[in-house]
Amino acid sequence: MDEPQVDLYEQGREAALLIWNDDPAAASIDDPRDPEFSSGVLVGLSLAMARAPGLMRKVVRHAAAAAEDLNVEAFQGIVEVLQNADDLNATNVRIALRGGNAERQLLIVHDGSPVSCHHVLAMTLPYLTTKSDDAEQKGRFGIGLKTLRRISTRVAIHSAPYHFSAQGLDVVAEPVAEPIPFFYDPAVDTMLVRTPGIKGATDRPVSPD
Repeated sequence: MDEPQVDLYEQGREAALLIWNDDPAAASIDDPRDPEFSSGVLVGLSLAMARAPGLMRKVVRHAAAAAEDLNVEAFQGIVEVLQNADDLNATNVRIALRGGNAERQLLIVHDGSPVSCHHVLAMTLPYLTTKSDDAEQKGRFGIGLKTLRRISTRVAIHSAPYHFSAQGLDVVAEPVAEPIPFFYDPAVDTMLVRTPGIKGATDRPVSPD
């Protein structure tokens, strides 16, 4: 008899609900790092955030603005990304600029531990972190990407199979980032892409379909 097929997409949506509800069972989620599962996670979190009460959305918007406006050095966001890479046991961090003028992108790549379903929400909401209980972790206050947005209008995260950007209470699906010879290998690297531009011009919200 054939084994019943596992619906990884639905498992991803169920995992997202556990994470959103801060359910103790979320700690035992085993992320298969499969595109279908990650798609379910992103859709599940997107829907949960879209259905959040209006007051909660208002609080998050103000918290995000406060994190972006913290009285820190202009490039503190980059420093925090480097600290996060160190926390994730990266042995190599690469930084580059791509493009020119208004289209110039800042690329930051590291070979540390990849993004999992447990990290997406913490990378989306301000002051939410997966590292608050570890005093040895440097980037544990949940504001790294928000302070990075002081020098950016858009930050996308590529850590296969997770490709997304976070804007307020929205998770936006991003196209899979292509390999960059001698700089970014999707099989082993995580890449953050800071892109200037008008918010919403190229946004593609995650679809529940």
